Formats: sequence, C-alpha cells, structure tokens
Amino acid sequence: MRFIKKRNQYENSTKTLTINLAEMTSYSYNWFSMLLEIDGKVFINSYKYSNTTAKHTATLRFMLQKHGIPFQEIDAPNGLTESQLPNICKYLTDEIESLKKKNSSPRARGDAKKYREWDIKRYNKQLYVLSSVLTDQYLEKILQDEMHNALESA
Repeated sequence: MRFIKKRNQYENSTKTLTINLAEMTSYSYNWFSMLLEIDGKVFINSYKYSNTTAKHTATLRFMLQKHGIPFQEIDAPNGLTESQLPNICKYLTDEIESLKKKNSSPRARGDAKKYREWDIKRYNKQLYVLSSVLTDQYLEKILQDEMHNALESA
C-alpha cells in the first residue's frame, strides 16, 4: 500500500482499496464501506463479499494493527455505515435464527453443526459489540421499521 499525500489516504496498486485513517474511512471498489468509527470505537467490515474484499479486509486489518488502532469486526453485507446499523443488526439476528434452525434439524450432523455453533457465537458477539454503541435512536429506528413491516404485511 502506498500513501497518497494529496488525498491523505493509502491506496493499493490497483486502486480498488482506499484507507483514510485521518477520517477513519475505507472503501473497496469505491463503494463497499469497510471502516467506521462511532464514539471512538472502530469497526471493520468482515463480510466476505468476494475473494478480493476478503483480501481488502486482511489489508485493512494489517494497517490498523500497524498504526496501533484497536478495532472490532462486524459482518455488514451492504457496507458498514451508520445508516446501515439497523439493517446489520437485522442481518445478524436473521443469520443466528437461520443457523439455529439448521442445527435443530434431525439431519444436522457433526462438523457442520459445530461450525454453525461457532458462527452463532461470532454473530452474537458482533451484536453485543454493536449494542455498546447503538443509541436509543438506533434501537427506536429498528423497532419502527419492524412495526412498519409488520403493518405492511398484515
């Protein structure tokens, strides 16, 4: 990664990853948000959208560690932005429920069941970490969206 002084950011050689540590932003392919800071806590998007974004996540992880910046990882399939936080929480809870349902099946076996249990723990940890920064405003928005969806489907 090279530092572009003019833009105050790091870029990879193909310019598909940018990291601005001053503004705490990072983008894969100029649209997939990978870094977010809320109330002094830093989050990186660990969702594996593709092999390339997985590599971008590894590079971002390395850069943050190199600069001594502590961070938490969150799976955010539509990008990691403040406006996406309610959707991220919904995604994580839906994934947990789906994995629990698969594990409760009589056909659930051995290693697959164990890996699902690990994913459930990982998603629960991510929800816990997010809950530490979610304000009542975000929680209220989640509830409003859920109520709105329930009314629409009725």
